[in-house]
Amino acid sequence: MQNGCLSGYVTDSFSNPIDGALVSINCGSLHKHNITNSAGFYKISDVPIVDYYWNVTASKKGYDTAWVDIAIDVHSTYDFALTNFNTILYVGGNGPNNYSKIQYAIDDASNGDTIYVYKGIYKERVKINKAIYLKGEDREYTIIDGMESGDVVSIKKSFASISNFTLQDLSIDEIHDGIVLYNNCCDITIENNIFIGCGISYFYTAPNIYSFRNTVRNNIVNGKPLIYLENSQNEIIDYPTGQVILSNCSNITVSYQNISHLHNGIVLFHSDDCTLYKNSVSNTGYGIVLYYSNQNNLSDNVLSENLIGIIYGASSNNNIFNNIIESNEKGIYDNISPYVPGSDSNAIVRNLIQNNSDGINLKYTKFVVIRYNSVEDNRYMGVSICSSSESFIEHNNFYRNLMGVSICSSSESFIEHNNFYRNLKSVYLMELNDTINIVIDGNYWGRARLFPKPILGLKRYGEGLFSVNPWVFFDWHPAKEPFDIGGI
Repeated sequence: MQNGCLSGYVTDSFSNPIDGALVSINCGSLHKHNITNSAGFYKISDVPIVDYYWNVTASKKGYDTAWVDIAIDVHSTYDFALTNFNTILYVGGNGPNNYSKIQYAIDDASNGDTIYVYKGIYKERVKINKAIYLKGEDREYTIIDGMESGDVVSIKKSFASISNFTLQDLSIDEIHDGIVLYNNCCDITIENNIFIGCGISYFYTAPNIYSFRNTVRNNIVNGKPLIYLENSQNEIIDYPTGQVILSNCSNITVSYQNISHLHNGIVLFHSDDCTLYKNSVSNTGYGIVLYYSNQNNLSDNVLSENLIGIIYGASSNNNIFNNIIESNEKGIYDNISPYVPGSDSNAIVRNLIQNNSDGINLKYTKFVVIRYNSVEDNRYMGVSICSSSESFIEHNNFYRNLMGVSICSSSESFIEHNNFYRNLKSVYLMELNDTINIVIDGNYWGRARLFPKPILGLKRYGEGLFSVNPWVFFDWHPAKEPFDIGGI
């Protein structure tokens, strides 16, 4: 008699693999079984091929048993989806078996379970790594306080749900998120929550975050509605909001917002052709975020007292113009994560960039135009460009920065027709590759010059410990009078 084989996967109703499920086949006195591995896979070999059906069951404690009658051939497959019993676990309250912390209940829960949290203040940081329903008794009085030590809730599993809570971060020195969505977390539900001093964000350090098909509704951030749009087009958001997140959107206009005191103010996540106009964002971690978002216009916004005013990664063909970017740690920054690809073909034009630690800090970028900006009184760098190519720094005012322009290991960099006034060091260059081309020409250096302007820097010749040497670069045609560049 020829023998066959039956294999397949056992998952729950959320498509999560079930480890340790018992798969059995039975026919009369014949019986065989196998236990699923961590991937939910099972394989039962040496099954006699007969002219009748085998009864096959899949079972595990906490799940309804599933069964099927099938014929088994040489290489037969069948996948099972088991339904959880949907246990309800309780946190707080007076029940004899209730949990004292939300995280304890999550650790004991299974996918599909509901965790019901009674009113109270829960000082903990919560990690949701299962497809559970986390529900508070009353959103105003069921409070999760992150204790000023980090993000309040991290969601690391698809099909998770959180509702009816107040999530708060009351820290003064640091700004944290209320809810962080990690990579590959989809079909998340976030509804009817209150956020105080925090909001919703993504885990940007992943190479390419995928988090879609989410339902985010009826949430409040710092007393104003949280607006989350996904797969939307041709909308205008000009009414007061506490946070705006655009996910996979196009042609959305966000204007006249006054957003503050959370980690991310306005987020464009895989969104193109949008306009951010006349918004004020202050006291945030990231004022405006562009992540894999292209062809957007950011104009006439005020970004002040943020960790970073505008931050972007893997975002191209965007226009950043006519904004006031002041008193941030970094004004404009394009290195959102070392794991996220660089950006190209962005334009930074006619902005007032002042009183930041760094004005513009770009890395791994290609073809950026920095033109007609006033870069003033920045405590460290006015413009810093590293490991990039085709940078055009033209017709800008650099005034009283510690360092006006710094170029490091960047090819085809052009510094032309700028005004440099009273910077401690106007330009510093590091050509750490002997094929790099840096052009400095026609700039005004604070006074009329009859001879070329020398600029000290470093240049690499060859390889080895002593291959990098001090070098003098020149602006061979310095301007004799300042350019009329104007302002915003």
